[in-house]
Amino acid sequence: MKISQKGIDFIKHFEGCKLEAYLDAGSVPTIGYGHTTVTTMGYKITQTQADQLLKEDLRITEILVNRLEINLNQNQFDAIISFVYNCGIGNFKKSRLLRLIKEYPDNSQIVNEFKKWRKGGGKVLPGLERRRMAEAVLYFTGKGVEDEV
Repeated sequence: MKISQKGIDFIKHFEGCKLEAYLDAGSVPTIGYGHTTVTTMGYKITQTQADQLLKEDLRITEILVNRLEINLNQNQFDAIISFVYNCGIGNFKKSRLLRLIKEYPDNSQIVNEFKKWRKGGGKVLPGLERRRMAEAVLYFTGKGVEDEV
């Protein structure tokens, strides 16, 4: 599967875009829409470069999620891509969230599993709380940020 435009817009909304490198909540140098690979402080990019980095990062994230062979509809896939893009494939692979999705893809406990992933740099972050709730809504209803999640 591939992420939809709704999913891309969802990620852009929650990541935001910064064209100059900054330290994220975990003190990791970051640029564009949450790009962290080979980013150093002081580095600057254009909007076009930020869009390209996101496209490449999402392609890799899609490959990693597709390798897990989970049966998902488009909304579910978009929500999981957002989660993995933000939290990492390693965290997703060892999470109860993945186990629930594989065994019981419509289980309401999935909402609670999304909500558990709300910390950055060891602190609960309101932005991550909003994102995880929005991912759960996207997963179950297909409503994205344009639908006022």
